[in-house]
Amino acid sequence: MSELQFTCPSCGKPIHCDEQLHGQQVVCPICQNKAMVPSKTGGRLSVATMDPAKQVAPTTQVADFRGPAKKKSPLPGILKTVIPLLILAGAAYYVMTNPDLKARMLRLIGKGESEETPAATNAIPDAAALAATNAPPAPPPPPPVWSLTFNINEIPRTAVRGRVAGTDFTGDMAYFEGGSTLVFRQGTNPPPDREFVVYLKLRPGEKLEGRSWNVTAKDRTGIPQLAKRWKPNPRYGQSKTFYSTGYAMKLEFGNAKDGQLPGKIYAALPDPEKSFIAGTFTVTTNITSAVQATGQEAQPAAPTMTPEMRQRYGIK
Repeated sequence: MSELQFTCPSCGKPIHCDEQLHGQQVVCPICQNKAMVPSKTGGRLSVATMDPAKQVAPTTQVADFRGPAKKKSPLPGILKTVIPLLILAGAAYYVMTNPDLKARMLRLIGKGESEETPAATNAIPDAAALAATNAPPAPPPPPPVWSLTFNINEIPRTAVRGRVAGTDFTGDMAYFEGGSTLVFRQGTNPPPDREFVVYLKLRPGEKLEGRSWNVTAKDRTGIPQLAKRWKPNPRYGQSKTFYSTGYAMKLEFGNAKDGQLPGKIYAALPDPEKSFIAGTFTVTTNITSAVQATGQEAQPAAPTMTPEMRQRYGIK
């Protein structure tokens, strides 16, 4: 569509309008006066002279004064393209320079290590890991009770405890007496307050490492002998009761390390007081080594006192 430009006869400012408006009146956008749009004749603008009989009532329109045409700046378009690219480049740089985020991104696209083998030990935990971390601690397992039927998995991972002759028992120490007699002792007085004894009856050259005993109340032969030793009155000596059958026991020894032999035990006696012990322990291996090497029972080493035992009896 062509465009005409002519000068307003009132204010002298240029007026731009459509070519189709030639011969009609328009309103100057500057001075608001009416002006006749000239017709284009021979390449020059001239005021149209029309036959009065054919002249049509002019239509007054407001011309659009736009002034000289201005060139549009390319800067907005450039910024519109460059800014998103800069943002993406910055985000990629941040991810690539952060080992934790990089590892997680690689796992998401299937090119990184699995969740079971994280790339860094300080990897950002997921929601499940955070929930597990903030979860309250699990309640402690219930204390062991007397039973002639039990499961090895029920043995607590704590020091040996239980009841002996109707009184609560705490194993202050575990040691071998006479080479093959395992003693769990409570107390410091000679003789001690209470003891739970297992006569293993080892043969010459027989090893304890990796050994286990699983005795039920129905077994009658080829089993160790148990005993409880206690003081009915602190001023008197010990009383002793032996049990060759009718008891239940699960005893296991692990592998010795640095002169120490670990083990765990659950043993219950068929006495009216329902005596029993349960827990884990460690004994020195010097006595058992003497039995294995010579087949003769060595004298027990003097048992050492634990800090808890010293505190219980006020010994410094």
